Amino acid sequence: MVNLIDMPEMISTTAAARSEPVAPAANPAMIEIDDLSFAYGNHQVLHEVSLQIPARAVTAFIGPSGCGKTTLLRCLNRMNDLIDSARITHGTIRIEDREINAPDQPDLWALGRHADSSGSKCVSESGRRVGP
Repeated sequence: MVNLIDMPEMISTTAAARSEPVAPAANPAMIEIDDLSFAYGNHQVLHEVSLQIPARAVTAFIGPSGCGKTTLLRCLNRMNDLIDSARITHGTIRIEDREINAPDQPDLWALGRHADSSGSKCVSESGRRVGP
């Protein structure tokens, strides 16, 4: 035996009847990328990228191979800091309104992390293992 139930209406009738627009939050962006340009050596790979990602949003970067998706992600998590010739040539990245590449931000790779004697693990300055 199959029982059918009525599903509740998904859109509130009071919200649908509202004629005035809903005001956005003062600063909804968790991550703000402004006019970001990036290069590997003399090869410019990102050109004036601007993007705002709101807090608690699921965001996907999609596009063809070689269009800069991974490079942009590596700029956000500062993995490009590990590549000598890689550099941001213009623009800013702010996370929670903090410029992540500002001179007053710590150099993540100079905070005491180094490979242990076998070269297979990262350990902190105190000797505590970091990562897998």
